[in-house]
Amino acid sequence: MKSRFTFLAGALILALVPVRPALADLTFTYTTIDVPGAVGTIAAGINDFGQIVGVYQLPDGSRHGFLFTPGIGFAPIDDPHATSGSEATGINDFGQIVGAYNLSPPEDGRLLDGAHGFLYTWGTFREIDFTGAIATTPHKVNDWGEIVGVYRLTDGTAQGFTDTWGTLATLNFPGAASTQDNGINNWGIIVGRYKASSGAAKQGFLYNNGTFTTIDFPSAASTVAAAIGNSGDIVGFYTSSGGTAFGFLDQGGSFSTIAFPNASGTWAFGINDTGGIVGAYTDQSGVIHGFLASFS
Repeated sequence: MKSRFTFLAGALILALVPVRPALADLTFTYTTIDVPGAVGTIAAGINDFGQIVGVYQLPDGSRHGFLFTPGIGFAPIDDPHATSGSEATGINDFGQIVGAYNLSPPEDGRLLDGAHGFLYTWGTFREIDFTGAIATTPHKVNDWGEIVGVYRLTDGTAQGFTDTWGTLATLNFPGAASTQDNGINNWGIIVGRYKASSGAAKQGFLYNNGTFTTIDFPSAASTVAAAIGNSGDIVGFYTSSGGTAFGFLDQGGSFSTIAFPNASGTWAFGINDTGGIVGAYTDQSGVIHGFLASFS
């Protein structure tokens, strides 16, 4: 059965990138992550203990967040206020999970958007809603409990935000038409994506101590930076000139492509500090699966 998660392609995302980025030649090892009984799975975040969070879809069309713990297995993460689906997008080393609920329909091109955000801490949900927004989606949380994400205005325009222990603030790339803040590490360094103008291609960025730097995969049509580790390693995804999506790993400006074998598209969404990368790929039948990758 073809999953509605195939609409992912229209969705989404320590060192500054040098002027001339280089291509690296790393070897990646891949493992598929599928929630049992699901028709589609996306792995969105991973911590240093190998715990993975994400979202899955059941045959009835319902979508749910999940937590995978090595040696234990999968557990659902559903906000108690949800009426149309939950997702988990990030997890820190203390087991705090961020995500969203009342998810947008996959067909609208915003698969990983929700109407309301949440922070899940040891069985308790804290709601996250940016004042005046029509939708709020946290993407990642660091070990200090600092959160980054995206909120949308009434016209649907994306705005980046930070949540510092309950205090929310906008963080946008200067002069951009839209911004999404996608990842944050324990040093407070943030990565995401922006559009310089309406309809422009997506470009990745890094924000460090008040300074924004653009991140673009070499010769890509568009780039999204999705997560950053404490070492400064960045993962995300790019679209080739031919329209195919690939994941990437950026190590100090040296880029490697992440491409699940025989997949028609690959997206990297999360990275930890032990060499684990998670994301999603679409197989030749159009079904989307989560994956865990390591590199050498």
